[in-house]
Amino acid sequence: MSNIIDYMDWRGDVPLYACPFNEIDNIILAMSAFVDLEGIVPSEIDAEPVGFVGAMRAFERVAESRKYLGVLMPPEMLEVARGAVKSPRFREARLVGYVNEIDEAESMQFAALTFLLDDGTIYVAFRGTDDTLVGWREDLMMGFHAPIPAQTRAVSYLSSVAATYDGPILIGGHSKGGNIAMWAAAFADNDTKGRIRAVYNNDGPGFLPEIIGSEQFVSVSDRIITFIPQSSVVGVLLEQSPQYKIIKSTQVGILQHDPLSWEVKGTQFVYLDKRSKYGAQSDEMLKKWVYSMSEEDREQFANILFAAIDSTGAKTLTDLSDAKLKNLNVILKSLRSLDRETRAKMTRAMVNLLGSRPAPQKAEKAPKPEKTEKAPKPDKLPRTEKAEKSARQAKNKSLKQL
Repeated sequence: MSNIIDYMDWRGDVPLYACPFNEIDNIILAMSAFVDLEGIVPSEIDAEPVGFVGAMRAFERVAESRKYLGVLMPPEMLEVARGAVKSPRFREARLVGYVNEIDEAESMQFAALTFLLDDGTIYVAFRGTDDTLVGWREDLMMGFHAPIPAQTRAVSYLSSVAATYDGPILIGGHSKGGNIAMWAAAFADNDTKGRIRAVYNNDGPGFLPEIIGSEQFVSVSDRIITFIPQSSVVGVLLEQSPQYKIIKSTQVGILQHDPLSWEVKGTQFVYLDKRSKYGAQSDEMLKKWVYSMSEEDREQFANILFAAIDSTGAKTLTDLSDAKLKNLNVILKSLRSLDRETRAKMTRAMVNLLGSRPAPQKAEKAPKPEKTEKAPKPDKLPRTEKAEKSARQAKNKSLKQL
């Protein structure tokens, strides 16, 4: 089945003015925002934009270390941007406003990139969580605090883009980037909000219930398009807008978070009528776990967990992974030093989470071919023919004896 790479091979030669921007174009640009364009695309919104093709050529000349996306991000992600610049549909795009801000003091991981498309449309892409532990700490903050620092930063970023460039605005992002895109649209000023044509949330988490019901969110909810694969785990965290589309992934479980596994047909994803059994169980289990704790308990859980992780000295998931056993021992030692009541709370939360998780999802097996009736072997004749043959043989034997 086709994916977004196949889409670019098939549709890449069709310019935007001939076939309008669609949901597959959205995920291609959202994934292109993961390319490290520091020093290549200006961070200032009002600076001179850089051509997409030129930016990628410059990126290919940078050190190999900048092409490493982290433990959880497949290196194939870079092939999306590489494929985009080869296609007339995207190669004329200009890029501006590349920012990648990590603030440990504020627990903020924020990255964004603006695409000025050749049909006059603006696509603002917010990057999802990267390899930094700061980013993962901020993700946990979504469960007990709003806004998180990256959401606030996204509103100011979008406001600057709208003040600098004319034209309709599209906003999107993958994972946390999708969540940030929704927040930026909901809390934008009225002039900016009026120019927003669509907001694409590509398997990003939702919000606390009070945000979903807020006047700000409701004012843009009809323009929010949320995509979640059939067994999504990330995209069902917290509360989502009821208008979401279930799409088919070739992967299983948490691996379905990878957009390269999302099936494409024409200018759309392949849709499904309902979520998988695993996906429904994950949704129920995670919501039950989150809401079994008060917001104060969720905050305490996140703070204690990351205090233990910080004790390893690691700054990224790669750092943690490079010395797994050593870092695990340091984390356990830190948790054992907690007072009895706090340790009991942490243990109870972990038991509730791990004890109620759904069984691992197995890859779908191809249906077995239907059994067909075996034809009789040549030497095995039907019963009547056997009897006649035996009679002939007996007759011949009798004649010989005569």
